[in-house]
Amino acid sequence: MKRLSSSLVLFLLVLVVLPVAPSAAGAADAVPATPTPRAAATPASKTKTAVRKTRSAKSSRTRTRTKATTPTRSAKGASAATSVTTSVRNIAKSRTSAASGKNAKQGKAAKAAGTPAASGGAAPSKAAVSPKDAAAAAADSRAALVKATKALLRAKPEKAAQTLATLVPFTRVEVLGTSGSWTKVRVANGTTGYLAPGALARGAFVSTQGGPARVRSGPTAKATAMFSLKDHYPLRVLENDGSWARVKDYEGDGGWVSVKSLSLKSYVIVKKRTVTVREGPGTQTAKRFVADKGFPFEVIEEKSGWLHVKCADGDEGWCNARDVWGWVPE
Repeated sequence: MKRLSSSLVLFLLVLVVLPVAPSAAGAADAVPATPTPRAAATPASKTKTAVRKTRSAKSSRTRTRTKATTPTRSAKGASAATSVTTSVRNIAKSRTSAASGKNAKQGKAAKAAGTPAASGGAAPSKAAVSPKDAAAAAADSRAALVKATKALLRAKPEKAAQTLATLVPFTRVEVLGTSGSWTKVRVANGTTGYLAPGALARGAFVSTQGGPARVRSGPTAKATAMFSLKDHYPLRVLENDGSWARVKDYEGDGGWVSVKSLSLKSYVIVKKRTVTVREGPGTQTAKRFVADKGFPFEVIEEKSGWLHVKCADGDEGWCNARDVWGWVPE
């Protein structure tokens, strides 16, 4: 009986204690969970906006145009991949060496004569232009090129007149005047005559075509190739020797080029450090883009001293004819 009573008491104690003492699992569930802080999401729109601001369409276009279309010039024996910087540096070095030698000779001559050299002290006075040089400059400004396949130079401005000479394309002549629709010209040997309408191109400028145009030291394929020019590079013809023309570029470098590598299509090249291309002919029009020195344009038309030009990638605009080389005679 005692044993039964003890068991009953123990059983009742268990029933009383169990509801009061929570289990470990229950205690854990009862503690409120501390919320884990969430990182703020970065708005995608801000990132995209920042990327857009750093990529300017205007600056990208200028960089691409400057690098991709600047005419390359390779020195003799160099590969086609020779950069324009290397060839220009070589030309500049040659010019510097020649100038140094010339200055040294002038210094020796001045020393022997007891006069100060031109390179030191006061700057020498500018020499007056001789009448001969002035006449040559005037004739150069009146130069034009034959564009007809066979241009007949006649003694009078009429088709029945005597034929004095037959001029081939790219022959340089000096324009003396007009007589009706005929043009009076003088050729290299001094002969004067008349050319029919449409026989002459505007000015004495040409452009390269048909692959790299090799500029040589003489009017023959055996002459040394001094450098080469890509297509659409403007040049000025100084004289013609049948199938070869002596030319020079906007930097003053020149030589002989086969007329097969020349075209009468008008191209100009930027001669200033930068040139602003505008929406229309005049400084009052909006700016379109800026082109660097050495950048070529195709000429579409001229209006009031402004040129409507076109880039290789199709962009068009207007620039002052005085800011480029290949249109206005020097």
